[in-house]
Amino acid sequence: MHYIALDTNTWVYLANGMEPVRLLHYLKNEVEKGNIKILLPEIVSNEWEIHKEKSVRQGSIKHFNDIKDALERLLKLLGDKGEKGFLSFLLYEEDKKEYFEDFFNSFKHKKKEIEDAVNENIKLVDELFKNHAVKIDIKESIYKKAGQFALGKKAPFKMKNSFADALILFSYLDFLLSEGIDSGIFVTYNTEDFCEKKDGKKLLHPDLINEFDHAKCKFYKIVGEAINTIEKDIVSKEELELIEEMQNERSSSDNPEFCEICQYNNNEY
Repeated sequence: MHYIALDTNTWVYLANGMEPVRLLHYLKNEVEKGNIKILLPEIVSNEWEIHKEKSVRQGSIKHFNDIKDALERLLKLLGDKGEKGFLSFLLYEEDKKEYFEDFFNSFKHKKKEIEDAVNENIKLVDELFKNHAVKIDIKESIYKKAGQFALGKKAPFKMKNSFADALILFSYLDFLLSEGIDSGIFVTYNTEDFCEKKDGKKLLHPDLINEFDHAKCKFYKIVGEAINTIEKDIVSKEELELIEEMQNERSSSDNPEFCEICQYNNNEY
């Protein structure tokens, strides 16, 4: 049996396509077979209810619209049929604009398909939470521990006020210890708070290594990477590299209300 806890942002990215949706279905199938148990800290459940609308539905449509706008700009740069556009060096001998127009028109019609897929993914996560997850309450001692880490400015309190993140992690690790579970897996996309950069890689922060070791829990930044330890090569090396690349680029695009003008105040008001 594998006991898996995913941070809120990780459920969001499974639902909006940041990671292959087949992983979400894999989790569902393995949970129903009794091979995987999903452990759900109550804060994750609460945050999911808030973010599934904004970060999943709206975020997916924003990403779609960003691509559509980029394609529209490309079509304009190519110029009208028979003309030499600004990017004419892309075209060799014959004008290929008709190809781009066909591709663009085909892409525009995908919006409804994307919306339907996202809605189905949200329903799947809701069903997992309601019927197949073990809920984890937060003990008073966990609040105290999170406060001690905050006062000591230890991870996950390096970049911002990450009290909720700390409660999610510590309540999960405490559950593993209290239940005698030694096959725990924790996955989060929040590398800014949980990791440190070393030799060009993002590794679990030293402040948290002992916590994970004590609970005999494994830490991962990508769901596919974690699932590969259960089902070998379910996600290819190339896919993992692409996910990590998108992970590194996502910062402002995560938030549909992100303001580029205000990005430097770290609050994005």
